Amino acid sequence: MFARWQEWVPKINTSVVRLWYHREVWQQTRDLLTREHQRYGSDGIFLRAFSKMYVASQAVALRRLADPGRDVVSFARLLRHMHKNPSVLSRERFLQICEERAPEWSEDLPRYQNEIYDRYAASGEDELDRSLLERDLAQLFRDASKVAQFANKTVAHLDRRPFEDEVTYGELARVVDDVTALWRRYNWLITGADEAWPPSIAGDPVAPFRDALDARASSTPSPAPAGWPTALQVGIAGARGLLTAANGVTNTLARLLRCPLRGS
Repeated sequence: MFARWQEWVPKINTSVVRLWYHREVWQQTRDLLTREHQRYGSDGIFLRAFSKMYVASQAVALRRLADPGRDVVSFARLLRHMHKNPSVLSRERFLQICEERAPEWSEDLPRYQNEIYDRYAASGEDELDRSLLERDLAQLFRDASKVAQFANKTVAHLDRRPFEDEVTYGELARVVDDVTALWRRYNWLITGADEAWPPSIAGDPVAPFRDALDARASSTPSPAPAGWPTALQVGIAGARGLLTAANGVTNTLARLLRCPLRGS
């Protein structure tokens, strides 16, 4: 059974890393385009479409991670397996995994790794604490439930009963952070390694946009439409996860970036 868990871990880890990576690319693109919109006079058509793709991708990915189904590879299913079989990943096995990964095994490492295992089991116990696993599984379901419902009703299916709740970009980001933090704990437990976080991004995700904007700026720029919010207004509102432009301002950018995520 432990061999099966080891097979699942890279797949789950890839899904979690992609959550973070896709959010970074979207945020950098959003920040660049909202910061520069006055310079190139865009109506926000691309950012609206890109944001919808980002939301759909993140929502479905979170739904997959929290899917407890019997025929899937998911974080939720892994936690359920561990809850049902707490003795599979015993203290002895965990120490063996750490020893195999350590380039140099010193006398201090067993003590340190035993302290780590104590975070998942009662002190001195040789198997995982089922109450902790139950709590973490409930946390995963709780974190992902609203986003998963949004994905079920508006992305994966066209539900005849519309999604009536609200999920903001800020909430979506928080769920990604919470699920990532929870996953890192169990990835460490199974692999014996605490990976560096956040992972590095090779290259500049927004370089194509920056080059295109610079090229356009060298020509005659289009005048900015009246009523656009300032970059500061957009930046502050984006950080909160909900765009609120100045009172009385109703413009394309403000509408397309308004954060409650519905099926539209």
